[in-house]
Amino acid sequence: MGKGWFDVEIWKKNGLKYKESSGSWRSIFKMIPHGRDYNYISRGVNEVLADSKQYPKLDIEKKLLFNYDHDCYFYLSKAGNHSASQHQDVIEKAMIHAQKTGLIKRLIKKHWPQALDILNVDSRIEIHLDLPKTENVG
Repeated sequence: MGKGWFDVEIWKKNGLKYKESSGSWRSIFKMIPHGRDYNYISRGVNEVLADSKQYPKLDIEKKLLFNYDHDCYFYLSKAGNHSASQHQDVIEKAMIHAQKTGLIKRLIKKHWPQALDILNVDSRIEIHLDLPKTENVG
C-alpha cells in the first residue's frame, strides 16, 4: 500500500499482512509480477479495471471482496461565515441516512454497473473488515 494510506490501519486492525511502499505506490504494480517485495495491491471496485488495463501482467482476484465502510473524506472550507463543524453534522446525518435507506448502494450500482458486473461482485465471498477507532479531523 502507499505510505500513509488509511487502508494500512484497516489491515493492521484486521491482522492482515501488508507492506507500505516508501516510493511511489504505483511502482508496486511493476514489482508484483516479478514477486519482488509485493504480492498484491488492494484496489477499489471503481479502480481495479482501469488499473488492469494499464498493468495487464497482473491478475484480478476472482473470489474475494474485502469490504469496509470508510473510504470517503469531505474537505470543508474554513472561509466564510460558517464553521466546518456546522456542516459536519449535516453531512454525517445525510451519510447515515443514505446508508440506512440504501441510497449509497443504489448510487454505486448506478455509477459503476459495468465494473460490478465484470468483477462479478455479487457472487464473491465478502469479507467485512473492522475499522480502527479514529478521531474526527477538525
